[in-house]
Amino acid sequence: MIVESGDTVTLHFALSALNGSTLDSTFGLDPVRLRLGCGELDVNLEKCLIGLEPGNRYEFTLEPEQAFGHDDPTLIRQISKAAFGDEIPAPGNLMEFTQPDGTIHAGVIREISLDQVTVDFNHPLSDCVVRFEVEVLAIA
Repeated sequence: MIVESGDTVTLHFALSALNGSTLDSTFGLDPVRLRLGCGELDVNLEKCLIGLEPGNRYEFTLEPEQAFGHDDPTLIRQISKAAFGDEIPAPGNLMEFTQPDGTIHAGVIREISLDQVTVDFNHPLSDCVVRFEVEVLAIA
């Protein structure tokens, strides 16, 4: 049996920049279970899973265009410092922002000035060559 589009898979994965900095990993933790094609995993990472067999560990090296793209300067925003209230995060922190429609976007605090906070909503691995390691444990 191999992974096909629409399958529900249980797997371990790790995402890291080629320089070795790991963004996320489930190895050594509980595996994740997700259904392909439902937006739970980036579509480019899903493509890597198609055709894989359970029980093997695979590693993919993805150029920025194949992973999270290049930085988009329009996704770097200035937000009023007052919008953060008394708890302004430190530069480098990843923070979630809830939109009026309920969607959530993650952004990295880049800079704090007297009255503005610069937030980068690009994916933390944009502009990076990405290493995607995966071990499919089960297909349902």
